[in-house]
Amino acid sequence: MTLESVALALPRHRLEEVSEARIEIRRFPDRELVTAIELLSPNNKEAPGELLYTQKRLELIHQPVHLVELDLLIGGKRLAMEDELPKGHYFAFVSRAERRFLSDIYPWSIRDPLPTIPIPLRAPDPDILLNLAEIFKTVHQRARYERSIDYTATLKLPLSARDRAWAEKNARGFNPRKAL
Repeated sequence: MTLESVALALPRHRLEEVSEARIEIRRFPDRELVTAIELLSPNNKEAPGELLYTQKRLELIHQPVHLVELDLLIGGKRLAMEDELPKGHYFAFVSRAERRFLSDIYPWSIRDPLPTIPIPLRAPDPDILLNLAEIFKTVHQRARYERSIDYTATLKLPLSARDRAWAEKNARGFNPRKAL
């Protein structure tokens, strides 16, 4: 007996390998890791990447290394902390090696300008200041995001109606050529 086949479409999506990079500050000449700066992404805020990031985070926390984590995403899970996070849409977490297991939390809202945050170095060196607004401006210009971002689109973010209206109004009035 010969069976008749049924034709079904194959999945059209591709599995992408996601590579997560971090910025490392190392001390010379031995190249010892001093500070790791992590930029959280949707991949490391949701399963299965969340578990991998949590493991990497714990490894860093148990070393004499400063850890700076930037959560610039309104959506997704927040980093696990022992206490409740303060109110904010965005967060910078600065965990100093000499103050384990505490982290300085810098929250801000969508209505606030991007802040300048401290990046700890090894004593006796003072912190360096990281101006997030300047970095954002430089990346926006170099990546030419004004060509790919629709500033008139409705925002699909977990914001209050008031904050969403404020953000959409500002986005629609934004002229990347003048502002940046």
